[in-house]
Amino acid sequence: MPDGYCGCDVLVQKMTRILFTHIKHNMPTMINECKDKMKENEQDLYELGPPLPSTQADKMQLIWQMVLDFQQTYKN
Repeated sequence: MPDGYCGCDVLVQKMTRILFTHIKHNMPTMINECKDKMKENEQDLYELGPPLPSTQADKMQLIWQMVLDFQQTYKN
C-alpha cells in the first residue's frame, strides 16, 4: 500500500477532517438550539418577576413595603 493510506499520521488527518465536517454541519443546529433554550430561560425569568434586592437596606425596604401593602389590603 502507498504511504498515503497507512500510518497514524494519515489516520489522524482523516479523522480530523471527518470530525471537522461533522462539527461544520451540526454547528448551526446546535446554535439554534442554544438560542431557543436561552429564549425559554429568559421567559421563565421574566415570569418569576424582578430579582430580590442585593443590599440589606433594600431588602428591609422591600419587606416594609410588603407589610404596608398587606396592612392596606386588610383595612380595605
